[in-house]
Amino acid sequence: LTPVRPRAYVVSVGVNEYENPAWGLRFAVSDAKRMEEALVTSRLAKQYEVIPVLLTSEGRIGGSQDHATKAAFRAVLERLAGVGMDLPPELKGVINADRLVPARPDDLVILTVSSHGYTDEKGMFYLIASDSGQTDGRQITPSLMKKWISSDELWEWLRGVDGGDLL
Repeated sequence: LTPVRPRAYVVSVGVNEYENPAWGLRFAVSDAKRMEEALVTSRLAKQYEVIPVLLTSEGRIGGSQDHATKAAFRAVLERLAGVGMDLPPELKGVINADRLVPARPDDLVILTVSSHGYTDEKGMFYLIASDSGQTDGRQITPSLMKKWISSDELWEWLRGVDGGDLL
């Protein structure tokens, strides 16, 4: 039998634009693209079948160019975990989303995120996706934080991912 080549999933997230314009960044998408490029063209390709997935928000929030949402990030991890194999609407238009299949123990999963983050007074860390919610200026409220990706949520989404290595 021919051995199956392991896969390296490179998921890069870059958020330049948020629902609240006061949170906007200028270089997060560029960072995500460069991280993806560096990883895809690295020595990974010698050992793995590299599958890059880029989730960015650089256009109108909620539009066809906004893939850096909480739902899209979750959908990527659910596909890697084998939860629901139909391509969800959140991943429509995302290059290589159709190549996301359940990760195997010999696969590598790399996640990079270029965005805002926040740690609350209890030590809970949050990643802030493009659909981060509206607020006045940069005010942080408990209802706003519910829209963000907590480290507990991220852990829960990653639990079913059976990749041998996760970075």
